[in-house]
Amino acid sequence: MLFDWKTGLCQRQFCLKSLGLKRWIRYPDQRVAFSEKTDAPEDSHDAIYNMQPNRPCDCCGEGSLKSIEFPNAHRLWYCSACKLYQQGIPTQEDVYEHDYHVEYSRHLAHKTRTAAVRLDTIHRRLAGNHQYRLLDIGCSVGATLAAGKNRGWNATGADVSQQAVDWCKGRGFDAHAMPDGKLPFECDAFDVVTAWHVIEHVSDVNETLNEWLRVLKPGGLFALETPHAGCLKVRLLGNSYKKFWISDHLYAFRPGNLRTIVERHGMELVPVPIFGRSIGSPLSWIYSWVYQGFKEPLRRIGISKAFQIMARKPLGPNQ
Repeated sequence: MLFDWKTGLCQRQFCLKSLGLKRWIRYPDQRVAFSEKTDAPEDSHDAIYNMQPNRPCDCCGEGSLKSIEFPNAHRLWYCSACKLYQQGIPTQEDVYEHDYHVEYSRHLAHKTRTAAVRLDTIHRRLAGNHQYRLLDIGCSVGATLAAGKNRGWNATGADVSQQAVDWCKGRGFDAHAMPDGKLPFECDAFDVVTAWHVIEHVSDVNETLNEWLRVLKPGGLFALETPHAGCLKVRLLGNSYKKFWISDHLYAFRPGNLRTIVERHGMELVPVPIFGRSIGSPLSWIYSWVYQGFKEPLRRIGISKAFQIMARKPLGPNQ
């Protein structure tokens, strides 16, 4: 990464020799200059606005946040203390309704296999082979519900999209709408709560976690996956990585700041196992072990574009 201190513009140059492309490729930043030391956006005339965030930093409480605009007119507030991008502006619901689940439905079989691997890792942290009650938040087209049902669990889905809920119900799954973000369930109702690539879409991470964890039983497991704002590709490409900095991502987390937020909600962090507890045929065991054995080490060293967090809700004093 080359940084021109005179102009305040950042240019990245890297050689793709490992890919067989013996040439240098340059990515000039158009709006945001990223510091080489922190990979955080520095002040620039195009990125700083005469605005105020809705509230202090959602992770550390820092009041001095920077307004950052990306090339697709996506704006986030950045905290230099904990490196959290936050408090983005929500997109229109109709865009989510009509476009988001179409691509997922085209790759349903693959996503169901991936969901099964995720449940394998969760099952490793559970005792025995009980008929656990699972809630998948952001159930979309039902991949996790299908994987849970195949495991013998009572799987329930929830989504802000009525289209997704109808799709899941049409496939015979138990699914519920949550248009205002509120879950239509009693407290302490589920043994496992999952949210795969959902938390980056919410408008207030703390209010959202309060609601999600409300329905988790004491002793139950909470697991999520979200894009990694400090992964290798983001470090290399910065704000030119358009597939990462998309307008419906209202947060961009790193493992450190998201773990802090989850712990602040009274949860006990649990290490994500590299190998899970697989079920089914030997072929499914091999797929699970190879997939997770490859993915999880990459997540831990920051190469993977996403990371996972797993946490347990503490038991009460009389439990």
